[in-house]
Amino acid sequence: MKQLLHWNRRILLLALGMTLLFAVFGGTVTAAEEPDATVSNWAVNDLLDAETYGIYPLDWYNQSFRYPITQRNLSALMDAVESKLDAIGLPLNENYRESYDLNTTRRNVIARLYKSLDRYQWNGLLPEYETATSAAEYFSSRGLLEGYGTAGDYQLGWQCTTEQAVIFASRLITDAYQAADSGAKGFFWQVSSAENTLYLLGSIHIGDYSMYPLSQEIQDAYATASSLWAEVNLFDPNGSLVFMALATYPDGQSLYDVIDASTAEKLDAYLSPFGYTRAYLSNYKPWYVANLVSTLAASSSEDTEDAQVAAMLGVDYQLLQDAYVNGKQVFQLEGYAKQGQLFDNMSLQLQTEYLNSQLDSALSQDPAADSGEQVKNMQQAWIQGDLAAFQAIIGTEVDPNDEFSNLLLGQRDKAMTDILISLLEGEGSTTYFVVAGAAHFTTSGMILDQLSEAGYTVDYLN
Repeated sequence: MKQLLHWNRRILLLALGMTLLFAVFGGTVTAAEEPDATVSNWAVNDLLDAETYGIYPLDWYNQSFRYPITQRNLSALMDAVESKLDAIGLPLNENYRESYDLNTTRRNVIARLYKSLDRYQWNGLLPEYETATSAAEYFSSRGLLEGYGTAGDYQLGWQCTTEQAVIFASRLITDAYQAADSGAKGFFWQVSSAENTLYLLGSIHIGDYSMYPLSQEIQDAYATASSLWAEVNLFDPNGSLVFMALATYPDGQSLYDVIDASTAEKLDAYLSPFGYTRAYLSNYKPWYVANLVSTLAASSSEDTEDAQVAAMLGVDYQLLQDAYVNGKQVFQLEGYAKQGQLFDNMSLQLQTEYLNSQLDSALSQDPAADSGEQVKNMQQAWIQGDLAAFQAIIGTEVDPNDEFSNLLLGQRDKAMTDILISLLEGEGSTTYFVVAGAAHFTTSGMILDQLSEAGYTVDYLN
């Protein structure tokens, strides 16, 4: 059991230290994976926010998204909005009584959303809520509703499309979280030189809907930055191809040539329910299959679609997606190829040990070895900005004799710190936003300590 728990901590480090977890579900993201072309161009940013809130299923894109919303879908949307608002944690209004008109005009959809605010005691956080005489007045005063053509013409009598209903809901949630200062705080630092500024956000690569929206402080810092720096640009198709080439055996070689019968049986036991066959897995090296097992287990997924959603809700992915959609420059601290080479350079013995440890942890019935539950606890600490709770889970030290942990942390951090120092010392006056696995910042001797040793002041912004 001690050996299993030791490897379980390594699994958690992987969820915090390597962006390539996303790559086990298909690698790079392309334009074809953005919202369907049937959505309006002006709606994309609001819809991407709504996706991170988890307030509607993505298959709605295939259900006449720009046609009037159905009563069934509107009811589902309202339930999701109320769950998301509940998570703010405001006192409930004991006098609240639900009532609404069943038609689906823009007026009535907005009225239902406005009415949902009555469930809570806002205590002055939304002053317009106290004074507005109608839902339209409230939405307009908060900048949540824009008119068509003639100023002030909101076409309230029109039937509300699914797209419009989702956008109204998304804007209401975003505004409410901002007013209540309830966005996820994350682990967030600022480092400055005489001219340049770095904002450093520690990421969890496996995400959850509860991690969004981000705090206004993080969003404002990101907005002011001229560029985004990440471990890996997940939208780099060439890097993804290199990564998959590293992960795949050449013709004539097979995973089952290098693992024993016991490991193969454990693979069948864990991965077969997800639809993975021996014929499929035979193409990949042990370290790649180990990463697949790790991601499925750490995301507590029941199927591969759940696991992919968890990877796409990772903080890195969401920021990179925003940069991709809105044209912000993206630079890499490492890249797909470098992260893939770190694993591919592992000895075969360490690769098979890593694979077996992941399988043993995933198949274990011991709650102490449940990496999925521990990732959930890390996510909650991240949301609250509770660095002490996070470090209690993951630890703050790396055993210098632990080959795997030192592969994830150590030399990589020295190389990333060198890049960050070059940004701080560059000419001009520039602000950069940097996102990397939280372990690179919270572990003793890594990036933050190295920047401090280089003479920079590191300020924790939470």
